[in-house]
Amino acid sequence: MSQLLLSVAGQSWVLKRDSRRKRVALRVDPQGCWCLAPLGVSDAWLAQFIAEHQSWWRQQLKQLPVIAGLVPNQLWPYRNIGRVITPQDSPTSLKRWYLEQADAYLPQRLAYWADLMPKQPQGLKIRFYSGRWGSCNRRQELQLNWALIACPDAAIDYVIVHELAHLVHFNHSRAFWQLVEHYFPNYHQQACWLRREGHHYLTQLKSLNF
Repeated sequence: MSQLLLSVAGQSWVLKRDSRRKRVALRVDPQGCWCLAPLGVSDAWLAQFIAEHQSWWRQQLKQLPVIAGLVPNQLWPYRNIGRVITPQDSPTSLKRWYLEQADAYLPQRLAYWADLMPKQPQGLKIRFYSGRWGSCNRRQELQLNWALIACPDAAIDYVIVHELAHLVHFNHSRAFWQLVEHYFPNYHQQACWLRREGHHYLTQLKSLNF
């Protein structure tokens, strides 16, 4: 695989040529702009290809999260406790810390509630979602947003109960909400909190240099 830099419309691009690649593709992420190409495609042709797609990649650049500026002694959200930023923290290390906490805590709470409720999930995936806290599919598998670990414990439990209830009712019917309320009577309070405050938490954690 060969790699070099190319400047197009004032933007630096990393060119990566690979003998296994069949088509040209562009990728924009917090680490830079990438042009992935087969061997034999000229720099001039790739520069033209990038220029022709300028409106697309400029829009992608605008949508990239701003890298978090971490201030020592600043308090970041973490369950009911909070997490104090230290001089040793970086966006990468803080993201890793949140992931480690989520991987330890969320399965534990899921196991607790699954033992109480009618059905056990068939699997769990923990990853980041920019627009939802969790989901359940028809294979009876649950997905939880690791950003939940920033939320208060009661909000975490509500999301877990909500998704476990979908194992019984794959909808938001009256029966579904009755089941949620049976196991989590104050669910209204936590649902309102997530609607009111949740996007701030998602935005803050999304800033950790994805």
